[in-house]
Amino acid sequence: MTNRLPFFIARFAPPLAWLGETDKLKHLAATLLLVPLLGLFLPLWAAWLATQAIGLGKELLDLFYYRSGFCWWDMLANVIGSIAGLALALSLTLT
Repeated sequence: MTNRLPFFIARFAPPLAWLGETDKLKHLAATLLLVPLLGLFLPLWAAWLATQAIGLGKELLDLFYYRSGFCWWDMLANVIGSIAGLALALSLTLT
């Protein structure tokens, strides 16, 4: 018996490794919560769009002010989190 990962996990683990970074999890959690919160004051489509604009603004701030660079993985975490937040907001409005 070896300590190797099963083939399926070993095959897809490297591309998903970015999700394990704490910064990406912060992006995901923030956008997940921001969409329903903004949805209290805006239509959900506008809340989702505003969340994307905030995430883009944060990455541009990183690029031009902090000089740490623009991270496409952060943007992907923003999109995934905001889609989950949209699903959460929709499920809360349907109950």
